[in-house]
Amino acid sequence: MQRWVVLAVGALVACNGVEQDGGQNSASVTEYEGKTLTEPCSGENDITLVDVTCDDRGYRFYAETTGWVGRARLNIWEVVEGNKLAGWNEEHTLDTLEYDPACAWDHLERILTQGATDYTFQPDLNTLFICDTDPAPPDNPDDRPNLTYAIRIYDQNLQFVDCLMWGSDIEEVLNDPSGIAVSDVPNINPVTDSAQLTTCRVQL
Repeated sequence: MQRWVVLAVGALVACNGVEQDGGQNSASVTEYEGKTLTEPCSGENDITLVDVTCDDRGYRFYAETTGWVGRARLNIWEVVEGNKLAGWNEEHTLDTLEYDPACAWDHLERILTQGATDYTFQPDLNTLFICDTDPAPPDNPDDRPNLTYAIRIYDQNLQFVDCLMWGSDIEEVLNDPSGIAVSDVPNINPVTDSAQLTTCRVQL
């Protein structure tokens, strides 16, 4: 499995926060939204690692960054060549699993229940995509012949700062991430601020 720096943080946190353990005290975008940041973290923030795995909890997306993040988005596209309507796309956020009290890093996570349908799909809760298909997990769940992924992160002022894209149809998705052009990229579900995705760094 290829692993690299991809971060998705779903937390808006103040610099005097305490390290979270991913349990009862873990941070999320919702919990921190609207809080006043009197001492915001400084310095660049980049996605440094992304790991996609399958376990008994579901389809797990994990990412690390070089600083605190105010928001993080995960996009997934299934591109079916020659049949735009046969594809599918989803957008989710990632929550903070743990973070450094000194603003040096954030660890992010999203676990999605597999096997949803287009009628039962709910962002941040479930996904139509299935881990237990070829290639079998946990070997290469992020190396599928028809899936493309992107993670975007935003600073504490919710300004876009970094994006990483990887998967099977990078060039096509980069050119039309919202799926509104004449392409095979699906546009079943909305893609927030899709123009940001055209600037993603690419992991081949």
